[in-house]
Amino acid sequence: MGMAAFNRMRRLKAEAEVEAKQNDDQNAQKPLKDMKVDELKDLAKEKGIEGYGSMKKDELLEALQAEEEGDTDGTDNPDT
Repeated sequence: MGMAAFNRMRRLKAEAEVEAKQNDDQNAQKPLKDMKVDELKDLAKEKGIEGYGSMKKDELLEALQAEEEGDTDGTDNPDT
């Protein structure tokens, strides 16, 4: 690989990282209910929510809100 190709790869990688950060910032500012299903699935993947790929929008919203509130088992009963 020549120096020009190496520098191009570095630049492309840096640009991709900047774009990813901007997307993360936009998602962090946008309310969950205003996100598209693809955005919700990306967020669910980042947060490690299982089964997100087959969830519908309302299910994704519920799972993400539960995760934000610390309810990882999916139940509303904190005593169990």
